[in-house]
Amino acid sequence: GRRLIQELRCLGCHKIGEEGGAVGPDLTGEGAQVQSRWLFSFLQEPKVLRPLEQGRMPTFALRPEDGLALTEYFMALAAEPFPYDRAAGTRVAADAAAGIEKTYKRELGCHACHQRDGAGGAVGPDLTGLGQRLKAHWVARWLENPQAVRPKAVMPNFGLSHDEARRLATYLLGGR
Repeated sequence: GRRLIQELRCLGCHKIGEEGGAVGPDLTGEGAQVQSRWLFSFLQEPKVLRPLEQGRMPTFALRPEDGLALTEYFMALAAEPFPYDRAAGTRVAADAAAGIEKTYKRELGCHACHQRDGAGGAVGPDLTGLGQRLKAHWVARWLENPQAVRPKAVMPNFGLSHDEARRLATYLLGGR
């Protein structure tokens, strides 16, 4: 994975640790954030995640074994098990889901910046299919305090409790 990072010149755009550029996202904690299956698929065929960003990840036509090596590398950097398997039992009761959706739309106004199922803003990443891409514990940590995860994060800190962040993460990941 490290060899491929150099060959593909990933550090020209991305930062890993203390090295690299600032055009693309910092990949230091990527393995803690995303699910390994999603990462492998994304590396094979990158898609736009943030509609308003100017740049786009190039398609490298990676061989499957190279995509696997990069995926394993990012998981190892974050000390995450490979392959990552989402924890079972992350479901929200139907009556609680309605309240969480109200929080998402009315109280926090997430849809003003984020799209979900084709509706909403385009400032932040599209939240459609989030459960296929991100890990629940990372999303909850992000929702609880985005600036603790990324100091320059644009997303506001809504002051959610740990439990509120966990419930909203479960809702966003599709555990309705």
